[in-house]
Amino acid sequence: MEELLNEIRVVYPDAEINAVLSAIPEGARGVSSAVRFNHSEELFLELGATFTMPRFPIHHDIHREAPSAPYAYALRDLVKQLTAILPEIFRGLTYYFDPTEPLKPRFYRLYKVEDSIYLFLLRIDLVYRHFQGDILEAATNDVTPAFRTNRIFMESEFIPLEAVMWELGKAKAFRVHQLISNTWIGETGRGYLLHGIWMDNDLSKFFSKMILPAGTRSIYPFYPLFCKYKTICAEAVPPAMERRKRMLPLLHRAITFLTPEMERIQISLKEAYGEVARAGRDCREGSNCCNKHYVMPDHPVPGADLGLSCGNPVSFAQLREGDAVLDLGSGAGRDAFLAAQRVGATGRVIGVDMTPEMLELAARNAEKFRETTGLSNVEFRKGQIERLPLRDGEVNVVMSNCVINLSPDKPAVFREAFRALRAGGRLLVSDIVLLRPLAEELRHSEALYAACIAGAIGKAEYLQAIRDAGFAQVEILADHLYSSADAAGDPITTQVGADLEGAAASITVSAVKPGCCCER
Repeated sequence: MEELLNEIRVVYPDAEINAVLSAIPEGARGVSSAVRFNHSEELFLELGATFTMPRFPIHHDIHREAPSAPYAYALRDLVKQLTAILPEIFRGLTYYFDPTEPLKPRFYRLYKVEDSIYLFLLRIDLVYRHFQGDILEAATNDVTPAFRTNRIFMESEFIPLEAVMWELGKAKAFRVHQLISNTWIGETGRGYLLHGIWMDNDLSKFFSKMILPAGTRSIYPFYPLFCKYKTICAEAVPPAMERRKRMLPLLHRAITFLTPEMERIQISLKEAYGEVARAGRDCREGSNCCNKHYVMPDHPVPGADLGLSCGNPVSFAQLREGDAVLDLGSGAGRDAFLAAQRVGATGRVIGVDMTPEMLELAARNAEKFRETTGLSNVEFRKGQIERLPLRDGEVNVVMSNCVINLSPDKPAVFREAFRALRAGGRLLVSDIVLLRPLAEELRHSEALYAACIAGAIGKAEYLQAIRDAGFAQVEILADHLYSSADAAGDPITTQVGADLEGAAASITVSAVKPGCCCER
């Protein structure tokens, strides 16, 4: 299929569709549109007019370069509708069919800034979402539904290129300029739609934070700059021509600035957690987030405590036999295993973490836990705490220990926790909060971000985010002021201990989801 991981190939351009695109007049304006995100954090444009999404064949043999006749006919009809209502988005673009993902037709354009070449790539999602519009013809096992809607789901990105391969005057493939040597744990995906698992996510946060104005609050799930294809890409939202013209110079300047520092950035982010998981070091060895002011209970799996905690929410949770518990950012399993002992064989604990090395370590620790206690009531799931891999109301206790401060969108974390809880369920979190603003150089410190401090927000803002998610009875159960003495033995915070004096605190907070909990 794709011979090179860093190549994007133009498989099959459709002459009739490209004729429609090239006929869009200069300066044409369409209907109004607004950028929105759905509950799954997918981006779409909400339009001031409706269009009809025709039925598309679902199945396609990836060895066939050209689409089927019914597919081509349906897409031509769709493109004619979209260019009429959104001409400023499609003007200047060229279409091609990719057999690896037929339900995401692609449109592209090449740009040049100084001596650098960039690919603008737009994908339109043809899949129907619940409540996206009015169904006109139902779906079958072989075709998508036809529906009337004013929402169009799409992905758009600028990608730096190393070269463009031409054949008879037409672009045949684009070779990505890979600025990042390693995304730490490899990549997943199909075709050329590859994503690193952990490094891509953290690099996206880091790149975007650098270009945002000082004081800008969270923009998750939208990152202006993000890591993909082992390089720095940029979003263009909405993907109209004017927005592209503004975003491209910003990406070019960011790449020029970041390229000399890229290796150091990767090493810093990789070591922040990867080495902790591999070494299995604990609080006594000078870890970053560890709160030295609580006593760690005897642990059934000592190697599960890596010293990445700032409290002991399990001790406040009042867990009972049969409880279903969710641990946000479960790491090596420290709190998950403590909770599992308390809920017993009739209960269960779900740990969610996005870091593959931590999940591997947690899986090994789960086997040790089973051998030590005879319990098999703990499972670990890969996912982000802003988008939990859980059903609504799956648990009746949610806990977290020094993790939410690292999230780029803390309100989303609390909303997801609220969703995962049953009515009457309880939230117990230990975390770092700020009592005063950090100095500019500390706020942008990569090391202090990994140390759970630079990513923290104010105490009042933190508590309000819990209330805004719908929780009631929000109460602080423990509150410890950070002092320079807490930096002793920590290789990161020791260097700035005096500057952090009185700036942060570790707190443990409880809250309740309103309603009657009929199941334990």
